[in-house]
Amino acid sequence: MTASVVERQRVAFPRVVWDAPLFRGLDARAEREIEAAGELRKLGDGEELYRSGDDGDSFFVVASGTVSVSARRRGDDEESVLRKAHAGESFGEESVATPRRRSTARAEGTTTIAEIPVHIFRRAVVRSGKAELADRLERTMQRSATRDVLRTTALARDLDEDT
Repeated sequence: MTASVVERQRVAFPRVVWDAPLFRGLDARAEREIEAAGELRKLGDGEELYRSGDDGDSFFVVASGTVSVSARRRGDDEESVLRKAHAGESFGEESVATPRRRSTARAEGTTTIAEIPVHIFRRAVVRSGKAELADRLERTMQRSATRDVLRTTALARDLDEDT
């Protein structure tokens, strides 16, 4: 990862992280596993968390602040913003589908994010004994990753952020 992290903390994730749609339905044991392996990170304004092409084995949930996710669309010379993630929203899910990042994530203002290793997330969900929850969460992450990849095409340039 390219981020020169301002501060790394091993503290409990704030409730806003656990309220993210990806975590709905997890039991307390799964939350403890994820929290023990994850990290709460504070980023400064404009600081890059990762860049397109970086290795990626984690996804993130915004605890506070905003993260801008951008990529170079085919046919463009410069990166453009694909979406912005705010408190309680996840990003970086492309690490579920591919080992390389396809976008760049940058903090807008002071931002705190929870970093969750994908393999720990998968293991915790499976151990919770809820196979259908695991399948639903995997599909949700893959849809989010696919949405971000599709936004890198010139055709998707004029789609609004909720599409």
